[in-house]
Amino acid sequence: MNMKHHQKQAWIFVFIWVACIYLTLPVARPVTLFLMRTIPFNITVNLTLLLVFSTICVILVKRGFLLHSATWFFMGIIALIYTLIFRTIKYPAEKIHFLQYGILAFLVYRALRISRTEIWSYTLTLLICGILGSIDEGIQHLLPKRYFDMRDVYFNILGSGLGLSMIFVVRIDRGMSFKDPKNRSQALKYFRGLKPGYREEGNLRCEFKEVPSFFYLYYGEFVIFNQNCLGH
Repeated sequence: MNMKHHQKQAWIFVFIWVACIYLTLPVARPVTLFLMRTIPFNITVNLTLLLVFSTICVILVKRGFLLHSATWFFMGIIALIYTLIFRTIKYPAEKIHFLQYGILAFLVYRALRISRTEIWSYTLTLLICGILGSIDEGIQHLLPKRYFDMRDVYFNILGSGLGLSMIFVVRIDRGMSFKDPKNRSQALKYFRGLKPGYREEGNLRCEFKEVPSFFYLYYGEFVIFNQNCLGH
């Protein structure tokens, strides 16, 4: 699987997730009203979001992320921001926007980062998620008993921004790990044995034109570049 195919696959995941968000719009309100009548909906939403956040942290730890106390400090700040925002939200269903667009931000960033620089990936991700969030509300305006709510557009953008902030913290954590001479020397010792070109071994994927001078971890996959490869 070459890099272009990897990028195409990443955008397919984006398309699928956006389709799931848009296609569920007609039934979202009836389902929400039914759940509000049958279960403690607010508590259920809060527990679900807490479970998702905790699961993400556990997965990251198992994949070798969140290794530094400073990282946990900033993740705690992000969790506090989520909590403070949720306390101001009157309708529990509006909290779901943060989950939907936090995941969307991750998927879009993942697709963009394959061929773009860090700063452009963050910028374009926020822009794309903002546009998709506005379209989300525009579709609701066309549906019976639904309407365009600018407040929800803000929630979509804010959810995307918080999702990106988590990505940023994780990448900073990985950057601190790479400053460890032991980690760097072990990885470079392995990768210097690879010839230029595209390689894939298990979950190790790399593409470079010459023996790499530096490397970074891309969502648990070692992706090797040099300064002249794909703009990195």
